[in-house]
Amino acid sequence: MSVILEGTVDSIASRACVDVFASYRVLLKELPKPPSGAPPTPSVGQRPGGTATSLAAVIGFTGSQLRGCLILTTTFDVVARARPESIARGSMSAFSWSDWVMVRDWGGELANQVLGRIKNKLRGFGVTLEVGVPTVFSGSAIAFAKPKSPQARAFVFDAGGQRVSLWFDTTLGRDTVLLESGEEGAKEGDVILF
Repeated sequence: MSVILEGTVDSIASRACVDVFASYRVLLKELPKPPSGAPPTPSVGQRPGGTATSLAAVIGFTGSQLRGCLILTTTFDVVARARPESIARGSMSAFSWSDWVMVRDWGGELANQVLGRIKNKLRGFGVTLEVGVPTVFSGSAIAFAKPKSPQARAFVFDAGGQRVSLWFDTTLGRDTVLLESGEEGAKEGDVILF
């Protein structure tokens, strides 16, 4: 069965983000997409006294059919709420340097898990990706530039009154069509040793 890439990637990327956050008890509600070609509005967080609480995680990927990057932005508070139960003891503060280290690290891991789920689903269409290491930024002036790729996809979610933005920017051939291969990727949560 042939499937045109655009709708497939939109569905896979959006679902991956919602599922990853839900697995950590943070429910996301997808908001209307930004106008075509417009970058998503980054998540902005500011505490009294000017302490910035926004962060962005960026991961590049490459493959023979598809290459690009994934960008996930949100706030300190959303990432702190999305910690696994095993490390979610106690409250965290955006005024604490050590808490920021943990939140930036975990924000990168959340982006990594979102891209991992996308990669797994695309494998079922015969698309394989090599994924880089997340780079995470924090600050009060995080902004997206206008995308160069016409295939860039932006998704914005509400996370209990705060935003999570996902940017999936891809480059591929104009007539790229995905064919369901029936091949399954690893199930989320499986450990793969190699």
